[in-house]
Amino acid sequence: MPAGAAADFTAPLDGFSNTAQAGGPTIVPNDRGVTAQYLARSTSSVSIRVTVPYTAGKGLHFIGFPAYDRFNQFHRNEKLSLVVYDDTPVITAVSPGSIAAATPTTLTISGSGFGDRPTVYVGGVAYSVSSFEHPAPGEDRVTVSVNVPGSLGGSSVSVYLVSNGAGGQAFFGRPLGATQGSPTSNTRQVAVVGRPTISGSQGIWYLGTASVNDNCDPNSPVPNCYYNSTQLTLTPGAGGAAPTPNSPATWLVTDPLTGQPPAFVTTTCSDAACSQVVIRASSQPSACGSVNVQATLGGVSSALYTVGVDWPSHIVRDDSDQRTRDDGLPGPPPGYLSYNTLKLISACGDAMFNIAVHEEFPAPPAACGGSVGWSDPIPQAEWSGWITDGAGTFVDTVGYACSACSPGSDIPGPFRTPPQPLSTRANASAALFIFVGSQNTVTLGRYFPAEPRKQVRYTDNGRDEPGTWTCPTP
Repeated sequence: MPAGAAADFTAPLDGFSNTAQAGGPTIVPNDRGVTAQYLARSTSSVSIRVTVPYTAGKGLHFIGFPAYDRFNQFHRNEKLSLVVYDDTPVITAVSPGSIAAATPTTLTISGSGFGDRPTVYVGGVAYSVSSFEHPAPGEDRVTVSVNVPGSLGGSSVSVYLVSNGAGGQAFFGRPLGATQGSPTSNTRQVAVVGRPTISGSQGIWYLGTASVNDNCDPNSPVPNCYYNSTQLTLTPGAGGAAPTPNSPATWLVTDPLTGQPPAFVTTTCSDAACSQVVIRASSQPSACGSVNVQATLGGVSSALYTVGVDWPSHIVRDDSDQRTRDDGLPGPPPGYLSYNTLKLISACGDAMFNIAVHEEFPAPPAACGGSVGWSDPIPQAEWSGWITDGAGTFVDTVGYACSACSPGSDIPGPFRTPPQPLSTRANASAALFIFVGSQNTVTLGRYFPAEPRKQVRYTDNGRDEPGTWTCPTP
């Protein structure tokens, strides 16, 4: 009889013993939990139920029905012999019916004869079981966590189990003449489904109200489009089915910093099956942003797909650029034209190339250090717009000359005779905003301002300074 099972037996007797009142039953050797109980007793036979746990000792056992005969003589009546063995395991079910490639998957394997410490083989790889249950005699259930290579997607793998015995005893197979039963179960084939893949642009931009910069030309041989959204497409893995309205794909979008849905993007399915989604930048991330995207199709999840969310952050002046220079205006009155090479940098630290920008001055310049005549406003008609070059740079020209200034404006020091250093006397400054995404200086506020700067009028030169710049104390 196999360990881990229960069975009913009827044993005919000789009729000399009063087995209708037999004691027991007795089991010899009585070790490791083999039990027997009467189902029926008569003067000529007994019916019993024998339960053999996995911990039972393997080998030959004798079951007796002790009783007195008609002459009041005691008899052990060991009329039933029982060989306890480990049955060849049988797998009846494997759940789920498929395994996701390159993804930890928990399999539940049901059947009988597993022993209490089996080894499971999936695709030829041995796995230790995570849990073992023996819900009823002749019923076993184990779980095992497996991970099959991605290269097996679209194929199937064999699943079988090897019993290692039970109760601390080695496997003792069913006696089959000169041989014994095998510890290896039958084999089930389980489909391996490849992981679905996500494709699409991995970078989007927040430009305020703009869905894309004004100078975008999708047909340009030089990339110049800064979109605020991307459409991602889910492709089923090998052996997997495409999503349908009745079995749509599901998408999970999280902020890697918080593990929560990001507040700065929205996600919208493009079709009823949700085979495509649009990720749109809806607000400015607090810093260089990114979101992790994962899609699940038929219970199989894709790898994480990262979409960066960037935005125009600040401007730096590059004095090493050969375009940064000063020219003189001989006048009268004498003055200057200064050329400031500026670079547009994103929140993620990248140069923003081939994108439209323009300047706006929300307020007239304010005088510095008691200077007079230096605070003339900059007419809106003279505000400039540019397209950044391949390095993300553009040149802003600052010019000034006045006849009634104090101190008087002058040509740059290096152009005088004898040459002199450029003046550091600051006479006025104006808040300067570089708006990114448009060159339009008529309809203002297009589209997103980089960190504010100050445009400073020195006596013989003009400079775009950082926004933290302040007038020196006289």
